[in-house]
Amino acid sequence: MKLITIITLAMTLFLWGCSKEEDGVSPEREAQKLTLIATIGSAGTAMHEFNFKGNNALPSVGIATDGTYLFVADKGNNAIKKIDLSNNSFVGWFGFSKGVWGAYGPNDTADTNFEVDDVIFRNNALYAMVDRWDQTSTWENKFFKINPSTGAIIDSSQTIIEFWPFRYDVDANENIYAYIKDSIKIYNQGYKKAFGGYGSTEGKVNNQNYSGAHIKIINDTIVVADAGNKRFQQFTLNGNYIASFSTGNYSLTHFNGNTSYYSYIYAGGYVEYNYRNNTTSTWDDVSQAFSGSDSFIIIGNKIYVHDSGHQKVYVYSK
Repeated sequence: MKLITIITLAMTLFLWGCSKEEDGVSPEREAQKLTLIATIGSAGTAMHEFNFKGNNALPSVGIATDGTYLFVADKGNNAIKKIDLSNNSFVGWFGFSKGVWGAYGPNDTADTNFEVDDVIFRNNALYAMVDRWDQTSTWENKFFKINPSTGAIIDSSQTIIEFWPFRYDVDANENIYAYIKDSIKIYNQGYKKAFGGYGSTEGKVNNQNYSGAHIKIINDTIVVADAGNKRFQQFTLNGNYIASFSTGNYSLTHFNGNTSYYSYIYAGGYVEYNYRNNTTSTWDDVSQAFSGSDSFIIIGNKIYVHDSGHQKVYVYSK
């Protein structure tokens, strides 16, 4: 009896030692399968098609939802496509036609002198970045606050003049947090301040190639994807450093998150890091590699991936 007890105790200590955290990183669960369940759109210029890349090398990146519809930034077609989530059907598009912004259908033609680069859903409205190339060789990024039901512009007074491409989020006070190269800049009717800066120490970021420059407001804090340093970083809304969360060996590309976890995709799969209990789940057996993906959102157990490499939106189930 004593021998059995000693063996049992030894096995328990061994298993505990194998599973305990090392350097603050929780052991990952066994990889799971991520299943492709739907494909939305294809390459082209019709209302039910996408051209994410447009006329330059930097594609549109935006995908958002109000819970009923999916809104997809379609840069090359100069529009925000509106898709019914109940059946993945295209129901219309927002953009300029004959110089007038509004909601349009399959028989309307979009103006070509404006591009819609990004779109997010905040404060019960869409925020879209619409730009044009002006005479001073800079991007004039106009921020439109849009009614998601009618497509009408609620506000268009915010403008950011920046040459570099960037991602952004908006807080309840209409402050825009623009993640531009290696800095996070705050705008509200003009430039306010910046934080971050290039580096590898706490509070510094490394996004020289822009690929991981994703930003999101979560629990009234700013969380940024720091791709070059393989981590997330968290800041107050005023830009004060709070904490960092390592992504281990994963090369962080595109990021999302909510009140429980940060999630990101890479060329081979999808990862969720639950920062409340310090656990990680991975899905690395996928039907379609994420090599051409630009951004994604999570709705329930589904992942909607904006993929400029294939000019489609892929829908996966977890």
